[in-house]
Amino acid sequence: MTGVQTCALPISFTLNILEKNQNPNEQITYEIFSGQGRKITEGKFSGKSSKISDLVDSPPGLYVIKLKVGSQYIGSRKFVKIK
Repeated sequence: MTGVQTCALPISFTLNILEKNQNPNEQITYEIFSGQGRKITEGKFSGKSSKISDLVDSPPGLYVIKLKVGSQYIGSRKFVKIK
């Protein structure tokens, strides 16, 4: 994935996303899926970084976040939620 970095460690409540090489005024759309492929949440952010707390009530496990700018897919990452 070019330009966007996610925390590689297990998370408990907040997923941090750091935007690199993108225009800070561009809006990034994210979708988070469970390990079984069910969409958990979606949202948008702009700026250099974002903290996503939408998983507070979700159970521990494997998740995938997919990111796009406009209609252009810019990447995805797997992460593990603990606690």
